[in-house]
Amino acid sequence: MNFNRFDLLLFVIPAFFIIFIGFLRQENKFFNWIKEYWFFSRSSANKVSSLLFLMGLFLLMISLADLRGKEEVIKGKVAEKKTLILIDSSASMLTEDVRPNRFQKALLLAKHYLKKAVGEQISIVAFSDKQKRIVPFTTDMNLIDARIGTLEELDLRAGGSNISQALKEAENYFRGSNGVGIGNILLLTDGEDNEDAFEVTLDDKITLATIGIGTAKGGTIPLRDNRGVSRGVKRFNGKPVTSKLDEAFLKKLGSNVKNYRYWIASSYSLPTEQIQNYFNSSYESKISEGEVRIKPVKYEYLIVPAFLLLILSSLLKLSKTFVYSCLLYFSLFNNVSFSQVPIGGRQGQENIEEGPQKSAEVIALEEKFAQGTISESEKKYLAQQLLKEGFPKESSTLYGELLKDVNPNNAQEFLNKGVADFQAGQVKEGIETYNKLLEYLEQNDRTGELANKVKKNLLKALQQVEQQQSRQSKDQEKQDKQNQDQQNQDQQNQDQQNQDQQNQDQQNQNQQNQNQQNQNQQNKDQENQDQKEKEKNGKGDEDKKDKEDKGKNKKDDKKDNESGDKGKKKKIPALLKQLISDDNQLQKEAIDAQTRDRKKRNRKDW
Repeated sequence: MNFNRFDLLLFVIPAFFIIFIGFLRQENKFFNWIKEYWFFSRSSANKVSSLLFLMGLFLLMISLADLRGKEEVIKGKVAEKKTLILIDSSASMLTEDVRPNRFQKALLLAKHYLKKAVGEQISIVAFSDKQKRIVPFTTDMNLIDARIGTLEELDLRAGGSNISQALKEAENYFRGSNGVGIGNILLLTDGEDNEDAFEVTLDDKITLATIGIGTAKGGTIPLRDNRGVSRGVKRFNGKPVTSKLDEAFLKKLGSNVKNYRYWIASSYSLPTEQIQNYFNSSYESKISEGEVRIKPVKYEYLIVPAFLLLILSSLLKLSKTFVYSCLLYFSLFNNVSFSQVPIGGRQGQENIEEGPQKSAEVIALEEKFAQGTISESEKKYLAQQLLKEGFPKESSTLYGELLKDVNPNNAQEFLNKGVADFQAGQVKEGIETYNKLLEYLEQNDRTGELANKVKKNLLKALQQVEQQQSRQSKDQEKQDKQNQDQQNQDQQNQDQQNQDQQNQDQQNQNQQNQNQQNQNQQNKDQENQDQKEKEKNGKGDEDKKDKEDKGKNKKDDKKDNESGDKGKKKKIPALLKQLISDDNQLQKEAIDAQTRDRKKRNRKDW
């Protein structure tokens, strides 16, 4: 063994000797003062404690030099493992038959797989009618997670699914200089292939796993703007589009693939571990061997003894204090009344157990649900137990995925679903469930007991709806009254402002009339003065003639201006008419061009 940082010893050892000398001098000075004033001599245990402390400190300081063992040669194995995650980004992935919707569920499954794929090279590809590689093969999980986060803002309102073409092109990502390499493809889709589908054939070295996202019942495709406001649902040929999980397509997809399995993901299930086990069992890794020379770290030979010496030093120095403390603790502990402990425990537990708690049986069934190993009967039992234990919303969601049409085997489950809907506050869904069940029972229930229960529950639900509507109408009337009062107040304020404005206008008009009268009087006085001066000078006739000439010139100018305005009025309508005609022609051409483009593409885009 030797030190990897031998140069540090040149500083560590002198530093230790300085600390050692200073420590001994300080201790001797302290204990001499104790002996002189208190007449106590230093004990042997205290001397041994100081020695152990210095030894432990020395071992810690020289451990900084990085003690290493003898050089060794080891053989390492490196396995190359690649997984390509294909995420369907077509418009049908906006369907909300699983929570929150199919696309968000696909991103959640991809992120959950990343947490388990330590050491793998991962690539992300998003596809619809065309595909885009988001991340090339890399082991940087932070980069992959960040790129998946950007997909949450992707616009999915248009674009069909071309699953077959996406799988065929995905095989090219595994091609190298030696042909197709070993790898895995994880496909996340709802199974709707609306493009030109064809049989998929993959190389035997590639393992394909598919997760079908959605339900057989399906749902409409909601369209929302950038702010999340609903803009209706997607339509095709004037009718709303209903997207359903096509499990038959998922089965057929891997008919020509040697290594293929598929899973169905609902609102609760995350079959990540099963997919990992499947990939690991079917993966034939390429292994390369190589020799690596290392010097094993032997820091434990210094660190462990150092800590032991320091602990022993502390115990020896505090031996008497430690013994006295233990005796005091045990004496107090024996005097404590144990009757108080359970009371505090019960009170604490009562505070913790506020609200509904799931039983161990329900938790076990939910774990089986998450793993995908739960049966249909166990799902029904789980929904029933969730309703009993006070979790109606989860029970309603689970019943909604299990139940489709009413039959003799699931009538009771439909009744339970209605109860769960009402307890979860989903009154509209509960009424629809009861109406569907009541229609069936009126034709098939001979005893009428279950139908009576349904009618009672439905009557209670209608009463709740009526009460809710009554409260809403009262609130609306109150709001309308407040709005009417506010409008009346605003109208009064407006009338007052108008009256003030009229008064102000009247004052301004009176002032203008007064000013005009003053101006006329001044003009009249000035004319009289001018007349007197003209009569004096004998030029009255000439001035009169000049005035007539000026008046005539003014009339001519006025005629010219009016004729010019008439000419402009005649020219302007003709110019506007020409511009409007040209604009209409351009709009017709644009509309014809767009119409031709739309007629060329009459296919499904979800």
